[in-house]
Amino acid sequence: LAQVPWESSKERLLPLLDASQTESAQRAGVGAIVRQRHDGALAALTNALPHLKPSARQRAVAGLMVRPEGARVALEATHLGLLSARDWTIPQMAAMRRHRDDSIRALAEREFGAAPANRQAVVDQFVPALSLQGDATRGAALFEERCAGCHQFKGKGRALGPDLASVVSNGPEKLLVSILDPNREVAPNFMAWTVETRDGESTTGLLATDEASGVLLRLAGGLETRVPRDRVARLKPEGRSLMPEGLEAGLAPQQMADLLAHLLGASSR
Repeated sequence: LAQVPWESSKERLLPLLDASQTESAQRAGVGAIVRQRHDGALAALTNALPHLKPSARQRAVAGLMVRPEGARVALEATHLGLLSARDWTIPQMAAMRRHRDDSIRALAEREFGAAPANRQAVVDQFVPALSLQGDATRGAALFEERCAGCHQFKGKGRALGPDLASVVSNGPEKLLVSILDPNREVAPNFMAWTVETRDGESTTGLLATDEASGVLLRLAGGLETRVPRDRVARLKPEGRSLMPEGLEAGLAPQQMADLLAHLLGASSR
């Protein structure tokens, strides 16, 4: 149905967005509608956002932000309260702040604020966390909220980024810097790549495969995007980590101490 013109497919797709549908049915409907290149499809999805269950709302954000017109819709929907900042992952917020379109970057900063430019200043701000008593239970909740989409630890999360066991072994100071300044040291296999398609889509992730048949990118949250070679207009390395800056947004040093306590396997520092 995603390949069928909107006027012919909407009668089947729109009922999938109804609040009475299961979460999986809503996700399927959203996945098809975001691939429709029609103003009516974007309008219908925008109107349905308040009725979507959490994973379907997240699927809507992930699908909309692939194209500039969809990114604008998602950011305006956030401004109007149809989406909330919690429907966006931190990597998605960072991608919008770095968007090549000036107007989209401006909308992202309006909704999410600008990421601090001086990462060393951010590290200095959170150094007191190293001497605070941390609560590992609260830290585990923070890990699931902010880190589990890309990192696996103690059986939770997804193994997209580096194995945290190796990072933790470097000690709390190094761990703090890795969290707050992810671009200070980046292994080549964890560099971000962006694929741009001939029809204007843009997706950033880890480059899993680059073959004659096409490109496969791995994204946060366990998602993957496969782009056939004949659709690829440009594939470029970003020269930075896929992990975004700004993970600390909204956190106080005490909460960082809690996160460190969870990752270090200790109840206090």
